[in-house]
Amino acid sequence: METQLFITLAGIHWLALMSPGPDFALMLNKATAQRSAALATALGISVAILIHTLASLSGISLLIQSSPPLFTLVKILGASYLGWMGLQMLRSGWRRARTCDTQLPATELPTGNSFMQGLYTNLLNPKALVFFLTLFSTLVSADAGFMDKLLICILMFSLSLLWFSLLAVGLTSRGLRPWLQAKTCFINNLSGLLFVVVAITILANLLVAY
Repeated sequence: METQLFITLAGIHWLALMSPGPDFALMLNKATAQRSAALATALGISVAILIHTLASLSGISLLIQSSPPLFTLVKILGASYLGWMGLQMLRSGWRRARTCDTQLPATELPTGNSFMQGLYTNLLNPKALVFFLTLFSTLVSADAGFMDKLLICILMFSLSLLWFSLLAVGLTSRGLRPWLQAKTCFINNLSGLLFVVVAITILANLLVAY
């Protein structure tokens, strides 16, 4: 694969990683708990991105998108999961607000749960599927060899893990974590609202399409 193409893929993916969305909102939410939960979430998101990359390069994503019933099912599943996650965050924020104490200790979260939440949040997001499919179908030749595709997979996973791990460490640093924990109620509500809005948007687009 040409070096220029490799750099282009890296640049576009890095910009996409830094853009706000459900992944960032989930990382922010986990950072109010503990660093291990945030790092597990970062790994889960990165593995999901690796799966999207493999699916796009192997043609699975194209097969899903080209089948209206199957793509509709993916959108419904994705919207349902994101909406459920959003409601859980809002419920947590409201419950914390009723205590009238923003200094309550953060709840310790199992890292396995955090990993799966990171995995599902990205993997079940239809917008992520479309993004990676568009990116690779536009920039990567259909006759790209195995080694080229392997390098792309390594690149996408490594950049994702690097960015979200840095985000996890930064958000849980001594200087920032106490402030985030003090704002847990606000962060939960904001993150939950974002998830719900994304879910409603996906479902609304489905209704418009039909």
